[in-house]
Formats: sequence, structure tokens, C-alpha cells
Amino acid sequence: MFSVLVNNCRLGLALAAMLLSVTVHASGTAQLKEFLAQTHSLQTHFQQTLIDESRTVRDRSDGVFYLQRPGRFRWDYSGPEGQQIIADGERVWLYDVELAQVTVKPLSEVLGSSPAMLLSTDESVEKAFEVKELDAREGVEWVELQPRDKQENVSTVRLGFKDSRLLGMEFIDGFGQITTFRFSDIRTNPELKPERFRFVAPAGVDVIGDGILQ
Repeated sequence: MFSVLVNNCRLGLALAAMLLSVTVHASGTAQLKEFLAQTHSLQTHFQQTLIDESRTVRDRSDGVFYLQRPGRFRWDYSGPEGQQIIADGERVWLYDVELAQVTVKPLSEVLGSSPAMLLSTDESVEKAFEVKELDAREGVEWVELQPRDKQENVSTVRLGFKDSRLLGMEFIDGFGQITTFRFSDIRTNPELKPERFRFVAPAGVDVIGDGILQ
């Protein structure tokens, strides 16, 4: 009888440990859905790395990313050759400082089933992507998303979460190149002023945009 009680106790402890593990380490899919449901704005520093098809690092950059859902985001790249990418809810502005050129396009044309759409709209993630659970890496839960629209330039998206915070993104294009983002100094749901998502072209730069600036 004593051995039965001991075995039952061990079984109970094992089940309790399993339940606790599930509670603490929520799946990547669950954390993705919680992130999209609870994150209305975001401010974070990012480090970006471009890796070619031979797994050689081709470029590194960093900066600050801002997000105001739905439809507004901003990437400010550091350095004298930096860029700005700003979505104001209707248009996306790409300012290349080195070229002194601004390219502007309708937001709907840029988003499609892209990762930017995933972060900036309120649509269900399953509508645009097939979601697959991946193994955890260094305590970060990862999910893989395959765009349902196979014409997208990005063939695979991977998102890494911990405590429902987005810590990493990885984009794989049709040529096998990988663009990775790692996030730090994350502020969830900060108050961001509307002016942060407005763009005014500096004097003397060329503005290119299919007649949508009327």
C-alpha cells in the first residue's frame, strides 16, 4: 500500500509539473495570438542582419522601430546613410538619405500578406498565413508562417516570443536570403504621438510616387 501511495504521489507531482510547464512556457502560437490581441503600440530598438544564400553576412544595421496599430509604423535606421520607412495609415514613405530620394506607395499595395501586414493590421493571422509551431531556441518560442499568397517576395516568416513579447523576426526570401531582426529595450503599449507617423519630405529631395500625392 505504501508503495502505491508513493507512486501515486510521484504521478501527481509529475502531472503538476507538466501543467506548470505548460502554464509558464506558452506555445509560440499562443504567444503570437496574445501579442496581436494585446499590443496596440510598440517601441523597440532593433538589430538587423542580412545573410545571403551561402550563409554569409552581407549587411548589419540597427535603429528604432515604432508601431501603432492599425496601419502605422516607423523604422528609423541609425547612421549617416540611414533610411526612414514610415506608414501613416494610408501611404508608406521610404526615405533614402544617401540618395536624397523618397518613394511613396499606397499602404494596401505594400502590405499584402507581408510581415508588415501581420504586425500592423487587426486581421486574423490565419487569414494570410499558415502557422506552424517550431522548437524553442534559448528560451524563446518560435512560430513559422507561410504566406498563403505565394506571389509574396517573402517565402517564410519566423517570429520568436518570450512572455508574449516579440524578441525576434526572420524573413526568408525566394532566393534563400535571410533577414533577421533582434529586438531589445522593448516598450509595450507606449503613448506615441500622431506626429511620429507623419512624413514631410525634406527640401531638395526627389519624391517618386505614381500620382498619389494629389
